[in-house]
Amino acid sequence: MRSPYILILLFAFFGLSQASIYWLKYTDMVQIHSNLVFFAREHKGTDLFYALVQRDSQMDHFLNGLLGPRFEDFEVQETYETENKNVYAIVSSFDHIHSVKHLLLISLSPSSTSPTGYIMERVEICVGNCDFTQF
Repeated sequence: MRSPYILILLFAFFGLSQASIYWLKYTDMVQIHSNLVFFAREHKGTDLFYALVQRDSQMDHFLNGLLGPRFEDFEVQETYETENKNVYAIVSSFDHIHSVKHLLLISLSPSSTSPTGYIMERVEICVGNCDFTQF
């Protein structure tokens, strides 16, 4: 009688552990992508930078300080993948000029030319709560 319960618990544990790995995948990918973007910007690697960030996009202007404060890094808080494979992420970043931590909502779209398989396009500075429905 006990073996069916053990088997059910084993399958439940295995299934839940796989589900959590799925969500960690996009969080890790966006963090690596962000780290590469800031590395390329710092070292003047324009080819790498524009393989990761769409040229003349809202994100391009934002990262180069044209839309407000210049941020130095992103720390990924949460990610969400849409049906058409776009990835949205809530990230936190520290504005070193004003000593303020901001929450940002960023979007990434699939790209065959990017080292991570995605390209950054849009960004919104969250006022109050960050919500994926803002895009």
